[in-house]
Amino acid sequence: MGLRVDVLEHELVRLEPLSREHVPGVERASPGERESLGFALVPTAETAAAYVEQSLARAASGDYFPFAQNLTGGRVVGHTAFLGARFWPDGEALLAVEVGSSWLHPSVQGSAVNTVAKLLLFTRAFESWGASRVDLETDERNERARAGIVAVGATFEGVLRN
Repeated sequence: MGLRVDVLEHELVRLEPLSREHVPGVERASPGERESLGFALVPTAETAAAYVEQSLARAASGDYFPFAQNLTGGRVVGHTAFLGARFWPDGEALLAVEVGSSWLHPSVQGSAVNTVAKLLLFTRAFESWGASRVDLETDERNERARAGIVAVGATFEGVLRN
């Protein structure tokens, strides 16, 4: 089963499959202050082009689907992705997919942007792809990300030690 990824849109957030055209937006979305980013791997303005290239190279594997997170007006405010799709033994039906590689500019952290973006991703995974589950992972020390995961209605299942 090939997973089809296209634009996912809500009145507040538009998730666009990441492309080289997003580099200027990723540069602007890359915050100067890093304190609110916690453990997220976020590019700087200087590394934004390389970050996009690395995401696109990873996407070429067919198991990573990166998005530019945009406000509906077009301003890039972050990045997110589907990754690690796992299929049932028949190879056709999707068992699970992870949502990750997510970060947002500090100006929209704590707003509805993360919640709406996750809703768009969950809707695609469950309703379009028929996934049985969506995985969300974060470093156990990343309290902000863990709170965000709970806020979107996910259930904490444990800490992976190895």
